[in-house]
Amino acid sequence: MFREILAKLPSPVLFVSAGQETITYANDAATQLFSRVQLKQLRMRDLLSLDQEREKFDLFVAGGDETGEFCFDATIKSDDAGSDRQEAPVKAVVARLAVADGIAFVVRPHGEDANAVGGLWEVVQFDTLTGLPNRALLRDRMEQSIRLAKRMSQSYLGVLFVDLDHFKTINDTYGHATGDAVLVEASKRLRGCLRESDTVARLGGDEFVVFLSNLRSNEDTAIVAERILDACARPITVGENVFQISASVGVAVWPADGETFDELLHNADMAMYSSKGEGRNTLRFYDAQMNEKAKARATVESELREALRDGDFVLHYQPQFCGRSGRIVGAEALIRWFHPLRGVIPPSSFIGVAEETNLITPIGDWVLAEAVRQGRRWQEMGLNLRVAVNLSGRQFVDSLADRVKAVLDETGFPPELLELELTESFLVDTDKAVRILQSLRKLGVRIALDDFGTGWSSLNYLKNFPVDTLKIDRSFIGSSADDFDSRIVRAIIAIAREFNLATLAEGVETDDQLERLHELGCDTWQGFLLSGAIPAHELADFCRITNMARNRFPMQKAA
Repeated sequence: MFREILAKLPSPVLFVSAGQETITYANDAATQLFSRVQLKQLRMRDLLSLDQEREKFDLFVAGGDETGEFCFDATIKSDDAGSDRQEAPVKAVVARLAVADGIAFVVRPHGEDANAVGGLWEVVQFDTLTGLPNRALLRDRMEQSIRLAKRMSQSYLGVLFVDLDHFKTINDTYGHATGDAVLVEASKRLRGCLRESDTVARLGGDEFVVFLSNLRSNEDTAIVAERILDACARPITVGENVFQISASVGVAVWPADGETFDELLHNADMAMYSSKGEGRNTLRFYDAQMNEKAKARATVESELREALRDGDFVLHYQPQFCGRSGRIVGAEALIRWFHPLRGVIPPSSFIGVAEETNLITPIGDWVLAEAVRQGRRWQEMGLNLRVAVNLSGRQFVDSLADRVKAVLDETGFPPELLELELTESFLVDTDKAVRILQSLRKLGVRIALDDFGTGWSSLNYLKNFPVDTLKIDRSFIGSSADDFDSRIVRAIIAIAREFNLATLAEGVETDDQLERLHELGCDTWQGFLLSGAIPAHELADFCRITNMARNRFPMQKAA
C-alpha cells in the first residue's frame, strides 16, 4: 500500500534501504525524471551533474540536514518539436526523510525546471505573478546555506529586505493590473542585480527579500543594496504611464545580526522600516536599537487601541479669523491623546503608527463625529462656527459621503458649516476623486484643499473638482518677516480669486505676517498670534471675553 501511494505522487521520490548505498525504490515521477539510467543500480550521488555537487551531497547526508539544493542530470521535456525529451541539468531541492527501514529522498525541481518535468512544486514554492521563489523556498535555501556556512571559517551571508516606495498609491490609483506589471518589472530588475548563486524571493505585495551567500565581507551587502536602489529608481513604463518609484532596503548579516532564518528576516525587516522612516530610497543596516524602537512602536499601537476603546482621545480647536473683520468664523478640530500615565500626547507622536496599522480609519471616524457634535453644541449656544475636519487618505473612499450624511442626520448640524480638509495627493485618481467630491457637494459640505502649493499642485484640480477653500501652507508664511514668501502667497490668492475660492493662511504668528496677508487680500487665517488649539469650552469663553463673535451669542439679561 505504501509503495502504491508513493507511485502516484507528482514529485519524484527515491528510497534507499537501511544498510544499502544504492537506490532500492523509485516512484513513477522519479523514473520519468531519470529515465536515462537504471536507478536501482546507482547511488543518489551518482545522479548529480558535477563532482562539486556530489561533494556537497555527501556533506548534506553526513550532516543530517533535512533539505538541500542540488543540480541533477535528468531527462526533461524538450521545446524542440522533433524530440519529446532531452538530457539537461535540473536544479532541485531535496528533502531527506528518515523512515523505519531507510531514507526517502523527495526531489523538488523548481523554476523553469519544474515546468520541464511537469512537477507541481512550482505552485507550492514559487510566486505565481513574478516567478520568484516564495517564503517557503527562501527558507529552504537560507537554512541550507546557514548550515553549510557554520562548517566554514570567515563566511558571511546577507539578507536584504526590499520594499517598493509608494507602490500602494500606484495600485490604488491605476488598478491592480498596472500594479502587477510594476511588480513584474521590479522583480526582473532585482534579479539583474544578483549573481547566479543568489536568491531573490517575493514575500507578498511589494515586499521582496534578497539572499546573498558566500560573501567575502559584510561590505559586500552594501554594494548589492546600492545596485538595487539604482535599479529601482529608474522609471517604469506601463502602457502610456511612466512611474517613478524607489525602494527602501534593510540589511541584516549572518551571523552578527541573527543566526536563524526568522531572526535574519525579522531584523532585516526592521532595518527596512528604519530606512522608510528616514525618507525612503535609502538603505539601513540593522542595529540592536531597532528592536527597542520596534517594541516601542508595538506598545503605541496597543495603547492606541485601548485609547480608542476607553475614550482617551479629545479634540482641541484652533480658531480661524476673518481677515477683514477679525472675528472668529470657524475652528479646526485637532486631535489630542490624553494618556493615563504620560499626559497629553500630540498627534505627531502617534498618527504615523495609526496610519501604518489602519487604526486611522476608526480614529478619523471618531474625530468627524465628535467635531460635528461639538459644532452642534456651539450652535445651540448661539455660536454658528464653521467646523473644519482633516481627513486621512484611508477615509477618502466611496462610502465617505454616506458616513458624513449619517453624522449630519444624527446631529442636525448644518452641512454648510462642515468643512472637510484633504490634501492634493487624494486627487491623483481623478475618477475616484470626482465621484467622492461630487457626493459630498450634494450633501452641501465644504471642501478645503490643505497645504496647497507644496505637493501635486495642478490647476486642473481647481477646474475639475468642487473645492471651496485653498489653505496656504505655513511654509510660505514663514517664522519671521524675512521668511514670508509674498510672491507665492500672492499667486495662490490670485488663483483662488480666479476660481472663486476662499483662502485661509496657516501658521500666522506675528503682526507683520497678519498685516501682509491683509494687504494681499487673504480671506481667513489661523495661528498662534491669537490662539493655538484649545478645548471646546475655552473657545466659547474666548469668543465671549474678546467679543470677537459679537451678535452670535444671545444677549444675557442683567439680573
